[in-house]
Amino acid sequence: MEFTNSGCKLPLKPTRLSKRIGLKQGTSVADYARNLGVLFGVLADFETHLGAEYWYGQASSALNQLEILNTNRKSSTTKERGDALERLVDALMRTETEIAVVEKNYRTEEKEIDLLLRNNLGAPYWLSQRSPYIFVE
Repeated sequence: MEFTNSGCKLPLKPTRLSKRIGLKQGTSVADYARNLGVLFGVLADFETHLGAEYWYGQASSALNQLEILNTNRKSSTTKERGDALERLVDALMRTETEIAVVEKNYRTEEKEIDLLLRNNLGAPYWLSQRSPYIFVE
């Protein structure tokens, strides 16, 4: 089987990965990567247009998951409970039009910040903070 890369045919044996990601004989690897980029761009744009009702539903689902995990703490890990709590907070923050989720799991050289939010809140308390960002850990 041969795949093309930028117009050059590369003799490659079919692998589980090539089958799984849908590479077909004669498909350009660069074209496939471009198509994936377009797909992820569309999905990212779609997420920004979801309404508060969607995010309230996601928050409700995350809260239910968290309650289940907390009911029997011996059968769940701290990481599972932490991930569920992060999903809950993420969904709740996305219901607010004045707060924008900039990045999830933002990494610095030393730490990871669960959520990096853009602060567009107009309430006096938040204005007094004089910070365009809110860090959630």
